[in-house]
Amino acid sequence: RFNLAKEYRLVYAGIILPGNISEEYLKKIKELNTIVINSSDPAKQQDIFTQVINYSCHFSVRNEALEDFGYKPNAKLSFAAGTNSNIVLSRDQSNIELLDQSYPYYTDSDMNNVIKTVDYYRSTYGSKIWNNALDMMREVRERTSIERICKDFLQYLERC
Repeated sequence: RFNLAKEYRLVYAGIILPGNISEEYLKKIKELNTIVINSSDPAKQQDIFTQVINYSCHFSVRNEALEDFGYKPNAKLSFAAGTNSNIVLSRDQSNIELLDQSYPYYTDSDMNNVIKTVDYYRSTYGSKIWNNALDMMREVRERTSIERICKDFLQYLERC
């Protein structure tokens, strides 16, 4: 659960790239010095985790125009929390439930806003804002852990 990043490093990690990410958008993301690590090969998926612990922040921005934007659990948020990283992400309901409104690195899919948020992330790296955000991510890690989920599920079953 430790993060090995010693400097600002941004990563998009996933099994596959979502269909809503165009080549032009992906090119702009890469221009922000974002590394894209993805693989649909199950043998290589475990390797993704070993690579991302070298990045200080993850990237997960959804298109607000999509039907499922309002509430879709964000695995990348839990993945970032599990690697003790912050994340630049969309302000959708599932993220707000885990992080609340005050998380400092929310954005939307407009590339100008993404750039502003990434610049803000870069400028606050290592600051009190950054560390407070990591504390929020630590809470997400605890709330999304297998142990916590199993415990909550077992308590639910006991009440039934």
